[in-house]
Amino acid sequence: MINGWEKSDISDTPESKLKLIHHIMRNWKVAFHTDRQALHEIEKVLKSGVSNISELTRIEHPVNPKPPKIGLIKFRIVFDGGTPCNVPSQGYGIGYGSYKVNNLPVVRCDHRLPMSANCAEIMTLVEAIRSVASETQHSPAIPRDKIHLDIWGDSQIAVNWANGVSPSGKPCKLSKGSSKEFGNAVQTLRDILKGFGYVQAQWHSRTNSVRTFGH
Repeated sequence: MINGWEKSDISDTPESKLKLIHHIMRNWKVAFHTDRQALHEIEKVLKSGVSNISELTRIEHPVNPKPPKIGLIKFRIVFDGGTPCNVPSQGYGIGYGSYKVNNLPVVRCDHRLPMSANCAEIMTLVEAIRSVASETQHSPAIPRDKIHLDIWGDSQIAVNWANGVSPSGKPCKLSKGSSKEFGNAVQTLRDILKGFGYVQAQWHSRTNSVRTFGH
């Protein structure tokens, strides 16, 4: 048993190991006499066959703790964006992206302007949300307050801004070094999200984006 976990409860999957690490961290002040002991327990988990620690340590759970209201119509959005060059000193490349709403075909985006990868991610999500909003103008019309946006992407920054908070629950704030373009992209995203009945954005691994969009 590892501090309340039976050995049979632990598998070699990243999800299982991540849950165990969370369990260790939650009991940090209770189950361990020293920080060194807690770190040693986490180190044992990480050394037990994990092939991609960076993906293991990502948090894949909803930030919004409140359940959606009954009767909302769910639109699942999967998105990904990027740029051919993400190095400011060399000049950003033209932003691009892809998104998919429910089971509809993948939509490709050409943002037509140089931008960072983060801007491209956010602007691609904006385009996806616009497509959902435009659907509400069709007959029969669906009011925004009756729509549940279920958003998935591999950009933690875009996911955080869609939720308005980080996974730790702290409100998102622009840093002093943020570019004007990034600030505009964030403001556009926050504006377009207003009025929806429920918004929940979640992170998924890069492999999911590649599987869906090829990039």
